[in-house]
Amino acid sequence: MSPKSRIDEAALLASALEEFGRHGYEDASVNAIIDRAGISKGSFYYRFSTKYELYVHLLRTGVRRKWEFIGERLDAGAGATNLFDEFLFQADLGVQFALEHPEYHRLSMMFSREKGTRVYEEALRDLGQDDSAGLLPRLRAAVAGGEIRTGFSDEFLERVVPRLFMLFDQIVFGEQEWDLERSRERLREYVELLRHGLAAG
Repeated sequence: MSPKSRIDEAALLASALEEFGRHGYEDASVNAIIDRAGISKGSFYYRFSTKYELYVHLLRTGVRRKWEFIGERLDAGAGATNLFDEFLFQADLGVQFALEHPEYHRLSMMFSREKGTRVYEEALRDLGQDDSAGLLPRLRAAVAGGEIRTGFSDEFLERVVPRLFMLFDQIVFGEQEWDLERSRERLREYVELLRHGLAAG
């Protein structure tokens, strides 16, 4: 790929992030994206066959960059002693990522609002994300280690807890929420609610 092509693609992706972040999938315009990027329609369709392919590419890039950001900083949270502190630390890193990369935060928020639509279900399938991936083994270890109070069946916990953890962004950020520092306060409140509702002792 020539240097010119790389520059065009960078401009295309930046323009697409802005368009999808402002308007969501359905109302985003390919024409607006290519006009802002200063590229031809042919260049767009050479790189992406459809608007949907571009949308999923951006979502996948955002997820990858967020987990790289979190992964590079996980050692700092090695002192977390229980499931709740670990979740709080990782979720707070997610807020830090949003503060440093607001374009991906806006895209993620717009994607969350697509829930219940065909494009949301297709994108979730194509992204290959299992919301409980990595969490269930840690939850089982927390149960075995006495971090979770007794009285709940394993089946109930494995159905409910991953959903509570994975839906925190909708609860913490809320509708049209761009005040990330305020969201960070809500995140701590949310984890305290989970902790005192579930934690042993």
